Amino acid sequence: MQLIGVNEKRLIDQVIASGYEHAANSFSSITGGRVSVNHDSLEIGLCKDHKYLLKQLSHLHDLTAVKTAIIGDMKGASYLVLSPEEKEIIAQMSLTVFGDPRFVSDVDESAVLMEIDNIISAAVITELSNALAVNIYGDVPKMMNFKNIHRFHDHLNEGKNEHYLLSYATFNFQCLDEIRPTFIWEIDKQIVYLASA
Repeated sequence: MQLIGVNEKRLIDQVIASGYEHAANSFSSITGGRVSVNHDSLEIGLCKDHKYLLKQLSHLHDLTAVKTAIIGDMKGASYLVLSPEEKEIIAQMSLTVFGDPRFVSDVDESAVLMEIDNIISAAVITELSNALAVNIYGDVPKMMNFKNIHRFHDHLNEGKNEHYLLSYATFNFQCLDEIRPTFIWEIDKQIVYLASA
């Protein structure tokens, strides 16, 4: 199994940060206000050893994960992981951002969360596709629910990818709250080979 080195991690970190910047620009266009982003941290681990992941996310219970499968030349997936509290904060803020506040009750919360995920994951996947010159894109997002992080860990172990990325970013919406989504990315080992080329 090939480990991800410093140079590969730097490239992947730059790709994800660039994707988040594009996502922030998309949010700015939608909301009509400035949205900035800070790529807070990126950790890389092996999918068969989730001790770090379990420790970092042990506080999560009754969590929701919005999954976007990566399809095309390489396989993988992104997961926007939310606790019930984070889900409520993001959903309520997003309903105000993406819908007319007078009609918030008519907006599907799940649809809004999937759209948030779609904007961020698609931006990162596009950057990854361009940086590595491969044809990959995101599938339709889907909502998944897990009783705790251990159940989510079991789900990750069912996959065939060797590495995962644990990524945090803070999106600051003008005149609104900030959101700090937790993203977990499962990546194909080919990404490691291409990043090291």
